[in-house]
Amino acid sequence: MKEKLESIREAWEKALVGLRKLVKNFRTSSSEDSPPRAKSEQASTKRRHLRILGAYLLLLIVIMTGFILGQGQRAERFSPSPGGMEALLENGEAQQEEGEEESREVILYPREEKVTEEREEGQAAEEEPALDQERENFMWPLQGEILAHYHQVYQVGNQYRLHQGIDLKAPRGTSVQAALSGRVEKVTLDPALGEVVVLSHPGDLITLYGNLAQARVEEGQEVKKGQEIALVGETALLDASPGSYLHFEVREGDISRDPMEYLP
Repeated sequence: MKEKLESIREAWEKALVGLRKLVKNFRTSSSEDSPPRAKSEQASTKRRHLRILGAYLLLLIVIMTGFILGQGQRAERFSPSPGGMEALLENGEAQQEEGEEESREVILYPREEKVTEEREEGQAAEEEPALDQERENFMWPLQGEILAHYHQVYQVGNQYRLHQGIDLKAPRGTSVQAALSGRVEKVTLDPALGEVVVLSHPGDLITLYGNLAQARVEEGQEVKKGQEIALVGETALLDASPGSYLHFEVREGDISRDPMEYLP
């Protein structure tokens, strides 16, 4: 920095010396014996040259001043205060401690997830007997080959759909029995599944029977497990299987469930 300032000062002094020589030459170059017209031309030339030199000199001053100020600000920016280094060290140590705390917190996450998984496994183990009991309570609505499984993807036209139940193959007119005792909630015609009977059961369970030919129960009626509720038909228009079969669903509230988890 000192070397740069010294070189600038030397260049500045040389420029001033050259300016003084130029002004001196302008003064000595005029002669008293020259004609008046020549003297006036020389005077105008000197003034013009002086203006040019003044402009160059002003430009030089602006450049040098800007350079010096910029160097000074840069030096102030990078020169730490007496307590600056200590503050930086303290900040660095604080950030390091925060990073260690964050790393310790990250290490804790898998343990928490493990505990959560153990709790979920414990809860699942507690719920298994209830599920087993429900499976024991269910019965097959009819005996037949499974044509379409739960969550099987099937195509209707240009659309792909997810099968929400199972389709059991059966001849037209086969008796459909209630899989569990309950209450008839709906007897209706569904645009996709055709003639449908919906039963509600304890534990917020619902069973749905579709692609029926004829319902043998009415809404609001109480039915027993194994009681005939309908006959198999061919009324479904947008289901996974063609022909005569029973479409059977199990729901827990509004959530669709795999019927195979409940059937014995």
